[in-house]
Amino acid sequence: MCLPLVLVPAALLLAGASFALAALGTYFRDLGNLMPAVSSLLKFLMPVCYPREMVPENLSWIMDANPLSFSINALRALVFEGDLPAVAEWAVHPVTGLV
Repeated sequence: MCLPLVLVPAALLLAGASFALAALGTYFRDLGNLMPAVSSLLKFLMPVCYPREMVPENLSWIMDANPLSFSINALRALVFEGDLPAVAEWAVHPVTGLV
């Protein structure tokens, strides 16, 4: 029932990022060649297969810089533990997606 509260802002964020990259791709033609490498890097930096607690504290800033890490952690907490994300943390996510 609360699953759309996490998935809709993530979908907005992904749609906005894809629209921005598509617009930038018309001006910077090499962006199409760069994106497969960047997406592979981001895939391994997302906490999908490992929890955030496994990341050392000195490297936790990398997890904070990834915009999808909040969605993944909130989705994991909601599905496996039944915990809703904190309102203050969640409120930033839809605003980021709309921007």
